[in-house]
Amino acid sequence: MPDRRALANKLTAIVEGRSPGGYAFLPLLHAVAARVKAEPIRPFLTHPTKLANGLTALHQSAGTDCVFVTCAALIEAEALGARLDWSAYPPRLIACNLSPSEVGLTKLQQALRCTRVTAAADACVRLNSTLPSQTAVGVGLTGPRRLAAELFSELAEPATATSRTATSAELECSGQIVLAFLRLFLEAGASVVVLLESMTDQDFGPKAVDDWADTLTPIINLAAFHRIPIMLLLKTEAHSTASPDVTEISGKCVLAFDGQLATRGHVPKSATLIDLQTEPSDVLLETSRVIVTRDEVPITADIARLSAWTKRWRTAISSRSLGD
Repeated sequence: MPDRRALANKLTAIVEGRSPGGYAFLPLLHAVAARVKAEPIRPFLTHPTKLANGLTALHQSAGTDCVFVTCAALIEAEALGARLDWSAYPPRLIACNLSPSEVGLTKLQQALRCTRVTAAADACVRLNSTLPSQTAVGVGLTGPRRLAAELFSELAEPATATSRTATSAELECSGQIVLAFLRLFLEAGASVVVLLESMTDQDFGPKAVDDWADTLTPIINLAAFHRIPIMLLLKTEAHSTASPDVTEISGKCVLAFDGQLATRGHVPKSATLIDLQTEPSDVLLETSRVIVTRDEVPITADIARLSAWTKRWRTAISSRSLGD
């Protein structure tokens, strides 16, 4: 019988340098499920039954190997009290008046009981019981560097808030938040974990990269304990220069990044990033065995076109797999 962990096993094989025995096709499908059910986005994301039913219907239409109960989109910041503008999706951060010293165990426990978080975790449990056995249930969380910018940038001067590098205390705090959310979703049965991370050129200083690598290590280790590899989607500036520590991290997870990440060593890009305009080709399928959208599929995506697009990719992948 097909195994719901089959996708996690493929990703693990890639991290360990083994042949995955096929491709992993991972469009980040989440909020677009609200379109299938014609539901307003806010009630949809905070109601576990609506979320589970919408993702089930989306899976039936798109037929991908994984559905995602969350794709970041400020879910952690909102749970910690940030004010968001929900006039469009993804929501926009209005204000977050936090400091690392305010984020203790009690506040984290409260955050994990936030309606949007509990709805996603509940949907994860339900989908593991109702989806076909070969379909994985995934979770997309915010990477610690990006989360630190979302939570703590207001501590900086306005002119420097968007570009400054997080302090060690801020990064350590955001790492603990990621760990808490990750633990919740692993216990709910998520078998694919994507971290949506972003770094500016300033974040690639030796000290900043050391802090980032130290923060990522326990996150990667917690997922590995559950036999699930982390997929790290790293948004960088056009020609970022990284220190060798990024090479070390890349050997512990499935890594995808935009732009050119130049180092003294080689940083392998183990996943190929695509979007809804990217059509399957032999060249792309030769690049890697993991095909993932560079961000969450837009909620505005036309469902019929999305379904046709995923079908073309699945057909190309099946044909390629037969030739391997």
